[in-house]
Amino acid sequence: MLFRRRGFLKRKAAFPVQFTYRSLKDHRKIFADEGRVRQGEIERGLNAQHIQLACNTVTHPPDFFNRLHKDNLLEILNIREGGLAIYGGVIAAVLTVIIAAKIKHLSAPQIFDTIALALLNGQMLGRWGNFFNREAFGGYTDSLFAMRLPIDAVRSSDVTEQMRAHIQMIDGVEYIQVHPTFLYESLWCCALLILLFAYRKHKKYEGELFLLYMFGYGLGRAWIEGLRTDQLLLPGIGLPVSQLLAGVLVVTTG
Repeated sequence: MLFRRRGFLKRKAAFPVQFTYRSLKDHRKIFADEGRVRQGEIERGLNAQHIQLACNTVTHPPDFFNRLHKDNLLEILNIREGGLAIYGGVIAAVLTVIIAAKIKHLSAPQIFDTIALALLNGQMLGRWGNFFNREAFGGYTDSLFAMRLPIDAVRSSDVTEQMRAHIQMIDGVEYIQVHPTFLYESLWCCALLILLFAYRKHKKYEGELFLLYMFGYGLGRAWIEGLRTDQLLLPGIGLPVSQLLAGVLVVTTG
């Protein structure tokens, strides 16, 4: 079989590594030496964690202050228990790059193009992990990519009436059949990564790759977020936060 061929498996296993190597290589060209590279990575990493946490706290305060951390507000800072979001990470990267580029007299758009591929690579691999952990899913589907989950393993609030109407019993266990939204997002990021990687040598101006990344990711996220049953709604408005932000990305970068 094709998937058992050694050469095929080697190429697939090396796929994320190749993009990581390319990103680091371009990154070193910009920062000139190893010390500045490491300093840039540390600065963006620390700021990303703080701003990711702030984004989730501000966009959905009931979860953070009432339900999750009502007894100990300092637990909000415990990022090992979750609370980080990709949008906060991207916002953190943008703000940190702008400030660092200004201080160190570097080209911010050039740096943005460098981190675009690295961001996509990380999202692709991260969402694959989310998929295997069965962390989120969409509504009922009977498509080729349908995913079955034991109904006892998910929150009852995420189970829709349509899912209950199509419950399947297998070996005495009840299963729901749903859209694997994180698998969709991982595959979307993979496709976008390949397209940007192929286009990078044909870009017309510095910063174009990063704008294309935001447009492409926003387009996919807006669609995928509409499938999910655990949408994070904006207080007072009732619109899905992630879908709204994705739409803003598409409009502003399109």
